[in-house]
Amino acid sequence: MSTVPSLSLLTTAMLSMQRKSWEQGLCLQAMLESGQDSVLVQLSQGCLQYVLEDGRPAMLGDTHGVTDPCSCAPGLRRAACLTSDPALETLCAHLDTYAMRLSPRSPEGLIYHITTAPEYWSDSLFMLPPMMIALDPREALRQFFGWWACLHQADTGLLAHRYNPMTGTFPDPLPWGGGNGWALSAMPGMAEMLPDSMEHEREKLKTAYLDLLDHVLFCLRPDDTFGDVLTEPDSFSEVNLCQMTAYSIFRAARMDWVGHEHLRIALRLRRCAHNHTDTYGIVHSVCGAPRFSTPGTSCEAQAFAILMESALLSL
Repeated sequence: MSTVPSLSLLTTAMLSMQRKSWEQGLCLQAMLESGQDSVLVQLSQGCLQYVLEDGRPAMLGDTHGVTDPCSCAPGLRRAACLTSDPALETLCAHLDTYAMRLSPRSPEGLIYHITTAPEYWSDSLFMLPPMMIALDPREALRQFFGWWACLHQADTGLLAHRYNPMTGTFPDPLPWGGGNGWALSAMPGMAEMLPDSMEHEREKLKTAYLDLLDHVLFCLRPDDTFGDVLTEPDSFSEVNLCQMTAYSIFRAARMDWVGHEHLRIALRLRRCAHNHTDTYGIVHSVCGAPRFSTPGTSCEAQAFAILMESALLSL
């Protein structure tokens, strides 16, 4: 698509796609940041349908996600505030309790990404700390940088996908583009939410963000796409990381973390994503659902298209 797709077109395309818990959470976040309160409330009501006894919402199809359902929290809190719905208020309270007290974690207190293995995933950097900031910002940062220390690769400057702290091994050591995009997408918003008294911690987030951003952009291909595995030239090209990176840059610009050169790059990445969006608002050539191992389409790519456009409009 040579023109900019409308938010309404991107939204209907997003809502047409089947969703797991983190995708539901990301849809909520997209509605939150684009100001679509009616859809936000409707999606929040949907979260009430598949709730586990421990408080995890939107658990459709599997029960092993730990941090993924926590991504629903910011949107659910907004919906509860808008509606004063006791069911939503109770769901928020139960999810907060799960995140802070009940979620499985290592002896060091770092929360696992799934219930079925003691693993930290780069995905978790987006799923949990942003919701935890509102509850306990220091604990949110402890989780974030605890995972970061385990996943960060000194030789590439990128994040591995999965780490097992009990064995000290990497079930997936590759720097997956999507996982690095999750981390980039989390940090500016987290920094904005920190209280003024935590300026040192905000600077730590800024330093980590700019370092990871530089190493991700180093992997940008001549056609302005990224490899699904950032360091592997033969991995397939995909554009959701273009959207994630552009979104993060637009958010970072609100705090003067980046300048005009980064903004020019972000606009190029946005244009690349538009070039892979069809007339129905569906973004193609992304790391595709459900396995995220081949190019295709995904609900999260639709959500990041909305987040990217909304972040640009906020500048």
